[in-house]
Amino acid sequence: MCGKYRQRIHFRDAYRMDDQSILFSAVEMNGLFVQKLDDNKAELRCKFTEEDEMQDNLHSQIVIEGETLYFIPLEGRGISKYDLKTGKLRTILFKKVEHCRFIRAFLIGKDIFLVPMNNSSHFCVFHTENESYELLHALENKIWKYIPDVEYWLDPFSVTSNGKTVYMAPSKKNQILCIDVENNKVDGKEIKENSSIDSMVYFEEKLYLYSDGLKSVLKYDPKKEELATLFCDCDQEEETILVEHKGNIIGVAKSHIFSMDPAAGKKEFEITIPAGFGIRNTGYKLLAGKREMENQLWIMSASGSGTLKISNRNCQIMESHIADSFRQKIKEYEKERRKRNLRMVLETKGIVAEKEFEEADLKNFMDVLLS
Repeated sequence: MCGKYRQRIHFRDAYRMDDQSILFSAVEMNGLFVQKLDDNKAELRCKFTEEDEMQDNLHSQIVIEGETLYFIPLEGRGISKYDLKTGKLRTILFKKVEHCRFIRAFLIGKDIFLVPMNNSSHFCVFHTENESYELLHALENKIWKYIPDVEYWLDPFSVTSNGKTVYMAPSKKNQILCIDVENNKVDGKEIKENSSIDSMVYFEEKLYLYSDGLKSVLKYDPKKEELATLFCDCDQEEETILVEHKGNIIGVAKSHIFSMDPAAGKKEFEITIPAGFGIRNTGYKLLAGKREMENQLWIMSASGSGTLKISNRNCQIMESHIADSFRQKIKEYEKERRKRNLRMVLETKGIVAEKEFEEADLKNFMDVLLS
């Protein structure tokens, strides 16, 4: 690509504006960007001013409530609220606890139920009417009974909801947790042995599950507690996700997509994703979010070549590029984050004191550390 827009960026979710553009929070830097649907140039609209200037991976998802967008924090300090009418943006800081990494969020009534990425964070509710957070200690304690003493994590596609019940499949566990947020109830459903669930989607009162271990698509009826294997495919890749689109279950991997008719339980077709999409250069998984957009299914990625736009039996990649002037800033921020994280680890372990850490490059610092 030529010109001044060569720095590629990514996003986990986006909102379609009325003027044929999308609005998103970038993965690589602190910034709210806007991009025309017929162009790959993204322009910075504003910064999330209450957030760390150098922080990346600020947000995991956008929750839409009326004329307001709520940007859910992944590594941010709180929920950022964007008013579509006024264009005003502000962040409601999460001051109750230090860590607030939320991987998914669901609108239940006027409240937003926040699901933590791992067990170093907390389950909580954000009340949109008075802009307050509520830690759900009682509900959380019931959840921990099903996953005691286990370091678990969740991915965006291992949590789903039917609007009332939230279903989550913790890593390393062959069970699904059914969480009734309003009534403060949790029920655990055991699935096949050695079949930890890596992705699931709720559709027509059934859960459709994908297991990397079994290389299978499963169908589970939460009411009847019945499990059936729809089809096995040993060629499926790791990190395959399931989503629903126009009444079909769509499976997306790094190199291909398949569509399944849930009524028949059979694969209808498979298409190849353009080369380069599956290149991952982040600690997070490649596939990061989905959104129905322009009568298409969009699959957002945290790295790789861009956003997948799926329509019928075709798919294409939409790239997002920002001006070259951001390139050096992104590199500088990444370097500073690494230095900051290294300093925090070394000071926590008592290896060095604050005064011994110089703002030098990593090689010089390691020379001092190992001398």
